[in-house]
Amino acid sequence: GLVVVTNGAGGDVLGDEIRNAVSDACAWSGDWSVRLCTVPVTRRILDAYAGRYRRREGQAPEVAGFLDTGFSAESLEVVRSLDGLQVVARGRQRQLAPVAPNSFVMPDGYVPADVLRFTFDCGADGRVHHMKVEGAGGLLLFDKV
Repeated sequence: GLVVVTNGAGGDVLGDEIRNAVSDACAWSGDWSVRLCTVPVTRRILDAYAGRYRRREGQAPEVAGFLDTGFSAESLEVVRSLDGLQVVARGRQRQLAPVAPNSFVMPDGYVPADVLRFTFDCGADGRVHHMKVEGAGGLLLFDKV
């Protein structure tokens, strides 16, 4: 096992690097790297994902798992950037990287032995209705407002 404790700015990124180095040195199974999408995501699709999302009420802590406290934002804003999409939560802005046309990861977001994945789900009307945030075995739903 591995425990990493930091107390400074960028500690989550440092924790990821330490985890990667130890898992390489110990030949632990698992690939913590992220394979980015080679399919271009269109500007129209990215524009549809942008907006404000509010955490759905009543989500069971056992389903949310680590995310219930480790990713405890009540609302998120997804904004367009020159590079694609960014998530803004509690004043902190982080880049998202595509792994599929409707699924993105936050490469510098820290969750134990995983990455944060953001999946945008559309309804029959073709509009984005909610976003799933998954990581460390947990799941949170955010409704677009």
